[in-house]
Amino acid sequence: RVVAASGTISDGWATYQPDQDLSVTVLGDNCVLTWTSFDVEAEPQCGYDYVQVLVGTQSIGTYCGDDLPPTTRLSGSGFTVAFFSDPGAERAGFMLDFVCGGTPPPTPVTLNLRADDGAAVSAAAGRVVDGYGTYGANLDHAVTVWGRDCVLTWDAFDVEDAENCIYDYVEIRGAGGAPLGKFCGGARPAPLTVRGDGFSVALHSDEAVQAAGFELSFACSAAVAVP
Repeated sequence: RVVAASGTISDGWATYQPDQDLSVTVLGDNCVLTWTSFDVEAEPQCGYDYVQVLVGTQSIGTYCGDDLPPTTRLSGSGFTVAFFSDPGAERAGFMLDFVCGGTPPPTPVTLNLRADDGAAVSAAAGRVVDGYGTYGANLDHAVTVWGRDCVLTWDAFDVEDAENCIYDYVEIRGAGGAPLGKFCGGARPAPLTVRGDGFSVALHSDEAVQAAGFELSFACSAAVAVP
């Protein structure tokens, strides 16, 4: 553990080594984490090699691949960066800068598709839920979040399964309307990084089978004003 107001954390190798299970904890208030390089073996669920950021025991994000994770703003006193590699492929690793002591991030918002259908909010962190115990038939609900460079993490997911999700689905689009993913089934989708200034979450259901629905969390580098 270290007490620091600013610094850099890296894996420590030009190419990281196999079979690593390392972590470092920084004790500092209201820290901002900015990734300056990132190349960790990719896998849809980050099941091989990964970097994980935690506050206490709560995971803020688990990352792999070669896209820079978004800037992360943390509240509270301290965070942990953990790095794991399996016996297989190795990559160049990661480096992140942190600065602590700023103002705490805004309180996360919760958007309920049932109650907030059509809403557009400016937010840097929060949750989107379908709003039903079991979602209803013939639904077309959507909300839009205006936040820059967001990571979406699915906390629960159960939507009627079908090839190409032709019956019920949850769809994520970028702020300009570009489709980023359409999801159904009983498995939680992989975390999704949305670049740019916002995203929308839509739930569609047909008249037949319904299921338990979904919950997702999002964390953005900054809130963006609603146009």
